[in-house]
Order: sequence, then C-alpha cells, then structure tokens
Amino acid sequence: MKKVWIFLLAIALFAGTAGLAIAEIINAGNYTTLNPSFASITSTPRVMDTKTLGGYTGIGVSGGFVDAEIDLSGPERIVITFVQPQYIAYVDLGFLFTVGNYGDLVSETARIVASESPWIAGDLTATSESIGTWTGASGSVTNLSLGNQANAGVWRIYNPFGSMNVSSLTFYAVQNGGTSAGSQNSDFALVTVATPEPLSMILLGLGLIGLAGMRRKF
Repeated sequence: MKKVWIFLLAIALFAGTAGLAIAEIINAGNYTTLNPSFASITSTPRVMDTKTLGGYTGIGVSGGFVDAEIDLSGPERIVITFVQPQYIAYVDLGFLFTVGNYGDLVSETARIVASESPWIAGDLTATSESIGTWTGASGSVTNLSLGNQANAGVWRIYNPFGSMNVSSLTFYAVQNGGTSAGSQNSDFALVTVATPEPLSMILLGLGLIGLAGMRRKF
C-alpha cells in the first residue's frame, strides 16, 4: 500500500511540474477567441491586427508607422486585463530587432507595465542578434529567433514580474536615442503570454504536501 501511495504522489508531483508554464492564455493565433471570463485584450488608438514573420505570428495595432506591430504612433498600446490577478510564467515578444535591420536606426525596445500598486515596468532591448536585456523588473530573457532580418526577432521573458500576481499588462514601444518616432525606431509585436495551468498548480501542491507528510510518517 505504501508503494502505491508513493507512486500516486509521484504522478501528482510530475503532472504539476510538467504543465507549469504551458497555459498560453494569450497567443497571437487565437487571441480573438480569448475566454472573456478569464481575460480581455484591447488596443489603442486603432484595432488589433496580426502578422507572421519567420514562422511566428504576432499581435499588433493596425496602421501606424509599421502595420500590425506596436509602434510609437498614437502612441499605440495593447492592454491585457485579467478578471482575477495572475502570475505570469513568461511573455514572448516578436519582431524586436537590433540596429540596422529593416532600416532601424536603433536597437528596438519594448516596455511591459504591470498595473499593480506600486506598478512595475520592464524594458526588453535587443542588444545583439541573440542577446536581449530585461531591465526594471525581475526575470530572465532567452532568444527564440535571432534578432536580424533573416529571422523573426522573438524573445521570451521568464518570470517577468517575480512572484507578483498582476491585474493587467500594458505593452508599448520605447523611443530610443534622438531618432524620430517613426518606422526607424522601436516597434514590435506580442506573441504569447503564459500562466501556469490551474490544475497543474493544484496537482503540484498536492504532490508536495503528500511528500512532506510522508517524510514525517516514514
């Protein structure tokens, strides 16, 4: 019986950890069918649109300096509002390139603001084709597609706001240097926002509690 109990707890623990960061609650391919009981996504000053580059699809704002991206015209914004505050496992941003690609005069920078009290903002900058910096908030960055014209310039920010549960996320471009706010400055697209799956979190909790209890018992 003890072996069966250990096996069941191991399954719960594995299932909990296996799905922690795969609940893509915002994805460029399905954002129009987002469950309104979980979150909503809006844009200003125009409607949202999508584009695909190098095999990645991103959400942006129609028109502006660069169509279907989030650029400095307007200025453009995309806002995700959660019905209940959520922990953010990772965010993927795309079409964020280093200087010299697509005529850019700067290395592009995207900003994400978590609307909490106090609010916190992080800036993602493509500092080289494979290296990005994430400043102003916690988390780490990895490159998914090189930031050059032959690829899609996609970056994943893990754990962007630490353990904080956020009520909303606002995405907008940051003007760099003395370059004018046009297509040669920052612009990018939102690819993915992911949170841990609720069932996985429950299973993980049950597994950890069970293992702790067994340690005391045996």
